[in-house]
Amino acid sequence: MTNTSRNNSTRITSKILKRKRYLRRKQQKIRRTFIAIVSAIIIVIIAGIQFHNFNITHFSKNTTINGIDCSWLTAEDAYNKINEHLDSKIIVFLFNDNSYTFPGSSFNLELGSVNEIEQLLNKQKSEHKQLSFSFPEFSINLSNLSENLLSIPELCRENMFYPEDAYITLSEDNLLKIVPEVIGNYIDFKNAYDLAYDGLKSGQTTIDFSSIMVSKPDSTSEDLKPIVESINDILNTSITFNISENSSLTLDKSIMKDWIIIDDTTGNYSIDIDSNVTAFVDILSEKCSGNVVYFDFNATDFGLVKVPAKKISIDKNAEIEFIKSELGSGNSITHTPIYDISIEGTYVEVDLARQHVWYYIDGICILDTDCVTGTRNHHDTREGYFFLTSKEKDRILRGYNDNGTKYASPVDFWMPFDGGIGLHDASWRNSFGGDIYLTNGSHGCVNLPRWAAEIIYNNIDYSTPIIVYYSTK
Repeated sequence: MTNTSRNNSTRITSKILKRKRYLRRKQQKIRRTFIAIVSAIIIVIIAGIQFHNFNITHFSKNTTINGIDCSWLTAEDAYNKINEHLDSKIIVFLFNDNSYTFPGSSFNLELGSVNEIEQLLNKQKSEHKQLSFSFPEFSINLSNLSENLLSIPELCRENMFYPEDAYITLSEDNLLKIVPEVIGNYIDFKNAYDLAYDGLKSGQTTIDFSSIMVSKPDSTSEDLKPIVESINDILNTSITFNISENSSLTLDKSIMKDWIIIDDTTGNYSIDIDSNVTAFVDILSEKCSGNVVYFDFNATDFGLVKVPAKKISIDKNAEIEFIKSELGSGNSITHTPIYDISIEGTYVEVDLARQHVWYYIDGICILDTDCVTGTRNHHDTREGYFFLTSKEKDRILRGYNDNGTKYASPVDFWMPFDGGIGLHDASWRNSFGGDIYLTNGSHGCVNLPRWAAEIIYNNIDYSTPIIVYYSTK
C-alpha cells in the first residue's frame, strides 16, 4: 500500500471518528436537555404542590384578623400572634376627668380557640375573597376583671354619692335664693362590671363609664333661675301708702314672703298675687276708714279748691290694679291711696264763701241760686263730700235756738246729707246770699228758695255727690 493510500485511509478514519464524537456529544446534549426539562417540570410540580399545600394551610397576603396582620400565617401562628397582641393591648377605663389604664394581660384576654381561627382560614380558602376578619368576642378572666374594677377609686362605694337637685329656699332677707345642684358620681358596680365585660369581650380598648354614672340632677340652678328672678322682682318691690301725715302702710317683702306657695307634689314655687293683693287692699281700706282726705275740685267760676272728704272708702279696684301694675318692677314707691271720689258731670256744688249753689247734670248747669248756710263761727256748715241720706216732703225741722228756746220750722223739701244738716227750702227768709250767714245764718243747713229746693228735690238721687267748700276763707 502506498503512502497515498495510507494517508487517505487515515483521513477517512479520522472523519469517521470525528463524526462519531460529534454524534455522541449531540446525544449527550439532547439527553442533558431532556433531563433538565424533566427536572424543571418535576420541580415546578413539586413547587406547585408545595405552594398549594402552603396556600391551603396559610392565610393569604393582606389578611387581617381584628386589625392584626396575619398574612402568610397558619391558623396556630395567627392565634398566637393575636393573643400576644391582646396581652400587649392598653385598656383604658374613663371616669369623667380621670382615666385608668391596664394591659390586656390583666384580664387574660384570649381568642376562644385555634379551631375558630381555622374556621376563618377554611372560609377564606373556600370563598377566595375575604381578607378582613373580626371576632365578635374574646374570653376574659372574670376574677381579674372584678379585681381590676375594685381597684378603681370611682367604683368604691365610700367615694360615691347621688346627685342632688337644686332647690329654692327663703333667705333671711325675705328673698328667694337657689341652693345649687350637686353633681353625683354614683355608679352601680354590677352595671360597671357588665359594661366592662361586654366591652372587653367585644374588643373595645376604651370603655367610658360616664354612660352609666348617675350624675345629673333633675333640676339645676339654671332651671330655677327664671322662677326665682320673677318672684324676687315682686318681693323687691316696695309700696308705701301715705294714709295721713302720721300714718302709713307699707307693702314689701316682709309681707309678700307669706304669699309664696310651694306645690307639695312638684315642689314648684309660685306667688299668689290675686287673692293676697285683694286681702291687702281690704286691710288698707280699714286703715283709711274715717281718714280725712283732701281732693282737688274745679269750683264754678273760680278754679281749683281743696275739699275735705271723710268716711270715704278707697277705690279697691283701682288700688288692686295699681299694686299689680307695680309689682315686679323692683322699685320703692310712695303712693297716696286712691279714694272712691267720683265727680263726673252730675253733682250739687255749695260754695260757703260765695253763698251759692249750683246743680249740674251731665255737665249742664240746671240750677244757679244764692243760699244761706250756717251762722259763721256758731253753726258753720261743714265742708266736705257728701251724699243724701234721705229725701222727704212736708217735714217739720225741730231743734233749739242759741238762747235755749225750741224751734219748729216746716219745710216742703227736706234733703239731709250730713247728719241733721241738709238742703231745704226756707220760706221764712226774704233774701238769700251775700253776708247773711255771717250773723243770721242757719243752724248748719243750706237754706234755699223754694223753687230751687224743688228743682234739686225732683232731680237728685242718692248717687249724686254734694260738694261743700270755701272758695276763700
